[in-house]
Amino acid sequence: MLRNTDPDRNNVITRFNRNSIGIEESCTVAKQMARTDKPDYTSYYMSVAVYDEGKLAWRKPTTAEARRKADEDPLLFTYGRNKRLKGDETPRSVEQNWERSHISRLFIDGGMAVNVMARMYGNVRPVSMAKPRTEKKGEKSAKVEINNATAGRPSIAVPANRMKQTTLFRRSSS
Repeated sequence: MLRNTDPDRNNVITRFNRNSIGIEESCTVAKQMARTDKPDYTSYYMSVAVYDEGKLAWRKPTTAEARRKADEDPLLFTYGRNKRLKGDETPRSVEQNWERSHISRLFIDGGMAVNVMARMYGNVRPVSMAKPRTEKKGEKSAKVEINNATAGRPSIAVPANRMKQTTLFRRSSS
């Protein structure tokens, strides 16, 4: 209801979106994930696009992949704490993290929500896994390892040998 009625919400990610049901549902789920202590296995994660490296195409996720994505998004939106956010912290987290989340790739209503938002508003980067059709002679394309931290978005990936461990997701060594 606040997404629709709160006049202080001026970011398209945190306000009601009449133009695209995909954007609206994706952003609503993101807010829901920021306000929960544990993952909510909403069925929308079964419509989050997954890039298949073998077929070089987007596809629907398996049940296990959808479940994993639903487990990872609350960590992103709660800054790795898995403790619900309150007050103004919630919309701020959604604004900052939605573009990098799995739910931003919700594929309904004419495409991935993040791509539809990029096309309509230009406030986020679209997701593309397009490969060059040909390589120039003597050039080798840089192979970028995709990992959970990139949320399947190689456009913002860092080569594995240059990644730094952050305290946000560090696991204990015991």
